[in-house]
Order: sequence, then structure tokens, then C-alpha cells
Amino acid sequence: MEASDLCIFVLNHEPGFTLSRATTPGVLGADLTETDLSDFLGRQRITPGSLNFIFTRSGGIVTYPDQALLTALLQQNGRTVPALPQLSELKDPAAAGLLAAYRESGATGNFFYDVAG
Repeated sequence: MEASDLCIFVLNHEPGFTLSRATTPGVLGADLTETDLSDFLGRQRITPGSLNFIFTRSGGIVTYPDQALLTALLQQNGRTVPALPQLSELKDPAAAGLLAAYRESGATGNFFYDVAG
């Protein structure tokens, strides 16, 4: 499975990603908007009070359940930009701690971080 960088879709002008996979014969592709991914994550409740989001090793936010916040971070001069906002832009100490712990652990895949013990 391959994933594109964040892009702005032509038809709806929303940010999102294109996923693709080679098949025989041809290629299978799917476009996922940032809104759809954020809505999906917002409905997931692993534990009460948990927050689920997807980020890159460099701290770029791929998707975050607070769509209004993510939309605000993607706006520059009234336009949506095709660049991942950074976790540091959330100004959230838990998110900053999570990124630091993730980098320190060298983990791949799912990562659990307990803020309050």
C-alpha cells in the first residue's frame, strides 16, 4: 500500500491522501479526505478520555479528531495548504510528550503513551 503526501483534491478542495496498491492487472486507488479520517478517529474510544491521532516520525499530524483545530492549522491567508501541520502547533504538553517518548522508544506502528499514570 502506498500513500500520497497531503494534497488538495480538485473536486471538493479538501485536503486528503490518495492510497494505492498495484493489482493484477492495474492499480486500485482510494482518496481519503482529512475530514473523513478525523471523523473516524473522533468516534474511536479506546478508553474514556483517550485521544487518538496519527502522526509522522517528524511530528507531522496526519489526522486528528478535532476537525476544527486541524482545519485551522491547515489554513494560511484564508487558503488550505497541502502541508502537514506539526504536533508542536497544538501547544499541547501531552502531544509534545508523546512525540518525545515515541522518538526515544524507536517504536514502529502503534504506540501507547500514558500521561497521568
